[in-house]
Amino acid sequence: MENQNNILPGFDSEKFLSVFRKNLLLLLLIFFVINTVGYLFFIRWKKPVYESVSELRLDIKSEASELGIATFAENQNFNIISGEIELIRSKLFFNKVLDEVDLSMSYFTKGKVLDDEKYKASPFKADIKLKNDNFMDRNIHVDLIDSEKYRLKYAYKEEKYETIHAYGEKIENEHFELIISLTSHYTPSIDEEHYFRLNSREALILNLESNLEVVPSNLNAKIIRISFRDHNAVKARDLVHAIDTLYMVYSDLEKKQANKQKIEWLAEELDRIEEVMEENEAYTEAFTIENRTLNLDLDLMKTIAAINEIDSQRFDLNRRINQIRLVMVDLEAGKPLSISMARSPALGPEIKDELMRYEEIRSDLDRIALTYNEITYSYQQKEQELQTIYASVKEKLGFALTNLQEQNRELEKQKNRLEASFKELPAKGTEFKKAQRFYKIYEELFTALMQTKAQFEITDAGTTPDFKILAPASLPKQPISPNKILVHGASLVVSLMLCFIFLGLVYLFNNKITHLSELEKVTHTPILGMIPSANQNNGQGVIIDQQPKSAISEAFRSLRTNLEFMLPGPGPKVLSTTSTISGEGKSFVTINLAAAHAMSGKRTVILDLDMRKSKIQQLLTGDISQHKGMSTILSGKDNFEDCIQNTSIEGLQFIPAGPNPPNPSELLVNGKMDDMLTKLKKDYQMIFLDTPPVGLVTDGQLAMKKADLCLYVFKAHYSKIAFTKTLNRLAKMNDTSKLAIIFNGQDRKERNSYGYGYYEEPKSRWGFLGRIFRR
Repeated sequence: MENQNNILPGFDSEKFLSVFRKNLLLLLLIFFVINTVGYLFFIRWKKPVYESVSELRLDIKSEASELGIATFAENQNFNIISGEIELIRSKLFFNKVLDEVDLSMSYFTKGKVLDDEKYKASPFKADIKLKNDNFMDRNIHVDLIDSEKYRLKYAYKEEKYETIHAYGEKIENEHFELIISLTSHYTPSIDEEHYFRLNSREALILNLESNLEVVPSNLNAKIIRISFRDHNAVKARDLVHAIDTLYMVYSDLEKKQANKQKIEWLAEELDRIEEVMEENEAYTEAFTIENRTLNLDLDLMKTIAAINEIDSQRFDLNRRINQIRLVMVDLEAGKPLSISMARSPALGPEIKDELMRYEEIRSDLDRIALTYNEITYSYQQKEQELQTIYASVKEKLGFALTNLQEQNRELEKQKNRLEASFKELPAKGTEFKKAQRFYKIYEELFTALMQTKAQFEITDAGTTPDFKILAPASLPKQPISPNKILVHGASLVVSLMLCFIFLGLVYLFNNKITHLSELEKVTHTPILGMIPSANQNNGQGVIIDQQPKSAISEAFRSLRTNLEFMLPGPGPKVLSTTSTISGEGKSFVTINLAAAHAMSGKRTVILDLDMRKSKIQQLLTGDISQHKGMSTILSGKDNFEDCIQNTSIEGLQFIPAGPNPPNPSELLVNGKMDDMLTKLKKDYQMIFLDTPPVGLVTDGQLAMKKADLCLYVFKAHYSKIAFTKTLNRLAKMNDTSKLAIIFNGQDRKERNSYGYGYYEEPKSRWGFLGRIFRR
């Protein structure tokens, strides 16, 4: 029973090949689309990028170091590479490069997809002077009509301008002054659209910053690599050549200029400091002569100690004054007092007690306000008590504040007397010490600047930059981007991955039964046979008499033979056919299998028990009107003898379903069905019951109990694997020997499909490749 419960078995190679065959065109389409998109977007519609490369060797020779003097140049040797790279990538150096290479005007040829820059190869030249800066970095189109005139086109503020002019004619308007002239690159047969652009310096610098790469190639050898990428190979080569050429001159001049400016500034600063030191020395000499001493510390120590003591006392008084003021502010604002503030040492014991009492009354008033109205006696009495204690506290705080302020003023007077008594001497001492401190600072600074000036002078005289161009700017022959091999390879890999993912998802989400072996894995019910798919089954019923030599006819004859083995013995036989849902070919199998028995000489009748959605009459006669049939027979309105209809096949008759009844299930169990089958067995050897799908209604299960053998129909690529649950449940509930499977619609291209010599396989449009996929 393991396979019966495993509705999703493991990997099925036959099902995978079937899914592959059915989706082959879609897989080829995915493969084609991905590779086409990769080619168009990353090769065809992407402008090629060229890279020009140059290498410089930085050799710093310092003769000053041979004297045993440590110079700044030696200390900077460790960072020489990064310093030079920052110099090359500086905006100041970029401006020098743009002054050397004129990129202010760019000329382009407009293509269907990509535009091509005509650097030094433009068929015309534009001499423009802007009056409106909004035309900076804006495209102005020029159509070369012939060798004498051209068409000028541009847009401004959603308004388009288009005029025709002669070459050399001066065009002047409110936007610009322009003269267009032809160059030697002009050819009369040229049929292209052109435009030019006046580039701003900011846009050019941004382009250099984005596309210029300066990296160390060899740190030990002090070699840097300069590369620039652009869509024009000549432009990239010219910019790299200008960069490494200008760097040779610019770096030397900048370094020497920087050292000279530093030396000049140091000289001016040393002169200024020397003048200040001379003034300080003159002051010291005069002070010594006037006061006859240089040690004023002893006289000042006592005065300073007394003043410090008074300052400490005043600080403590001010702190207590501020605490009292904070308490008074909180009292006036009606804010609750914190415990730490109410118990501050700045307050006296009496005031502290009053404050604590004030807080208790205020808290009691807040509690009373929660339960009593403000006009109640209790609330007003407590509020009056609060006002009384508030006035008392405020008065005592005022007295304490006045007392502390008076003490503070007295201390201030004492401090003023001390300062006045020693006014002259401390002031002179302070000024003298200040002068001494500044003199010492200036003396140290003077010595340091003298050393720095000497080092810069040695560096300027003894350091010689020796830069060499190891590899001049190259003219790229092939673009570095796009990489066609990489793009094609990536497109191939992505397309194959997407095809595999798509195929895997279709396989995983394909819950249909595709071939017979897949059905055998999920059920133990015997398989009577399989019927190949028939393109002729387009609304037709009996095929076995119309195409007797076809593979589908042979299949039904084979099913007829297999039934003889499953239903041995004499006597009439009752067979029922059902399926899980409609559309699986249940009625088609019934009428053709019945026709096969009738053509073998057995009297056969078909009972259409699918009274909800009958098809037997329509398939056999083409008539859809049903006035009487099984529903009227089982309800007692008609006799079955009056409802039997003949077919075009001798020996095959049928009883239609009749009008759609409201209670088909009750009609099958009222006993009349058994009586009718008993009478039919006297006249017919084979009785076929076309029952409703058991997966939708219970009618089919009731009819199955009256049959000698129940045929369960599955259809390839239509029936779901989960439908086998219904079959397995029926096999478990009933005798398995009374149940058999017919696999309908098997693709004749499947490897294990049914086939006979009478059937000639149609020629495939895919030839040998198609035969391989079918196998």
